[in-house]
Amino acid sequence: MAYNGSATNLRRHLFIKHDIAAAIYDSQLSQMKQKPAVSNDMSTPLPKIRQKQLDKAIVDCIIDDSLPFTTFTKSGMINLLKTFDPRYEPPSRFTIVSRVDDIYHKYVDEVKVS
Repeated sequence: MAYNGSATNLRRHLFIKHDIAAAIYDSQLSQMKQKPAVSNDMSTPLPKIRQKQLDKAIVDCIIDDSLPFTTFTKSGMINLLKTFDPRYEPPSRFTIVSRVDDIYHKYVDEVKVS
């Protein structure tokens, strides 16, 4: 990173990472309080890696808790997921079935080998 003589990024780093409130200007503090931790801006798409992480967590939850494939396609669950990040679109029942099936076949293949 190039040094341009500004201490703004250093001050922000000291405040965020090291909780040193004296390092940050009052104007920076008020700006940081106004910005939400999760972007609610629908124009910014959810990063693909985050989408995949959430999709995998849903599939793992269905497998671990023996839930119906439709659990995460119901309106109440979708509203809950949208509360966490309004940009997230949960996978369809068909996608979930396909991913569970893939995991099952991978597991069966591993058992056959060992």
